[in-house]
Amino acid sequence: VDVSEEMILLANKNGHNAFILDYIKESDKKYDVILISHVIEHLPYKELIDFMHFYISKLSQTGRIVLLSPLLVENFYYDFTHERPYYPQAIWQMFGDYYDSLSVEKKTLILLEDIYFIKDAFRTRKWRSYYINDNWLLFNLTKMYNFILAILYLFSRSGIGKRVSWIGIYKRNVNK
Repeated sequence: VDVSEEMILLANKNGHNAFILDYIKESDKKYDVILISHVIEHLPYKELIDFMHFYISKLSQTGRIVLLSPLLVENFYYDFTHERPYYPQAIWQMFGDYYDSLSVEKKTLILLEDIYFIKDAFRTRKWRSYYINDNWLLFNLTKMYNFILAILYLFSRSGIGKRVSWIGIYKRNVNK
């Protein structure tokens, strides 16, 4: 599902069963799995509440929502469209069974079933030579250094790197 008709056409061309968001809004269909990948960080919190309520309402009784979202790391705001990071704790407090002091109506709509943290290779983004090629040697040494960091990340099976995002698997709370 996407809001972009261009992306829907491309996904369908590549063999996926994709459709425009309005299809879900107009349908009474319930889903076993809803994947929300790198979307919530683009929403202000008031929109996120409505967004999550809508998708939770589209889950079947045994349905799962899989959320993927970045953590607040140095490159979070490299994407101009990022509003704010949402950590698993925030989702847990707002929609789950974690009761802490919140000034909003509390309902346990989803329960966290599993969580993973994703790492990425270290990079030297705070070096001038990462961006500017006014010294051929320094520029290429920086590229090589980043390449070596990427190789270490791959050979360590993601062990050498920094945590950059999280994946939460939530099940619908049928006892609400």
